Amino acid sequence: MNPIQTGVSYVWNTGETTATIEPTNTTDYWVDLTDANGCVSRDSVSITFNPSPILDLGLDGAYCTNIAFDFTQPNVTYQWENGSTNPIRTITADGTYWASITNTTTGCNHSDTLTMFIVPPISIDLGNDTIICSGQSLILDALNTGAVFLWNSGETTQIIAANATGTYTVFVHTPDGCETRDTIQIIINNLMDATLGNDAIFCSGSTLQLSSPIDNENYQW
Repeated sequence: MNPIQTGVSYVWNTGETTATIEPTNTTDYWVDLTDANGCVSRDSVSITFNPSPILDLGLDGAYCTNIAFDFTQPNVTYQWENGSTNPIRTITADGTYWASITNTTTGCNHSDTLTMFIVPPISIDLGNDTIICSGQSLILDALNTGAVFLWNSGETTQIIAANATGTYTVFVHTPDGCETRDTIQIIINNLMDATLGNDAIFCSGSTLQLSSPIDNENYQW
């Protein structure tokens, strides 16, 4: 507000003594003007600040997934850079996007811009659930060299050797801030004890029956 006159002093109800001030709150403002003769004149004005519509497209940078926006608000119109006037939009491609919204009651307007790119999905596949024999191990590779790895076993390397029955889960965090996980179930079967007995010497024409104590298995002699 600017009541500038020459040869006078100013006192505002805000405590300021300059010729001009910038109101920041909804309230009544008044100013006293005093001239060289001591005469005082006062004027006042009521200022109302209407809130701007809410709009925030987020930070520029890399995103791990598509971005969905819903800016639905009462008494507001919408305008996107592509001409759309829909408050709901999903962004699925790299680029620079802007939106502007206007309160139809107050006329207040707000706009925002977003420059972003979508990071390709993280590829990770520990494979199907697997059964191996005791004494063996299964190599699990979480791929994505350069990422940060955390296995539920506590290991933090890209590759581990699984040699115990259990569920193995790995969490992968890429430098772009994206993350994913995968899980595999591993079962360790004990080795079968197929014993044919001690070495034996017997006479020509005699026979010796050999048998395995393990049932329900396939045999190869």
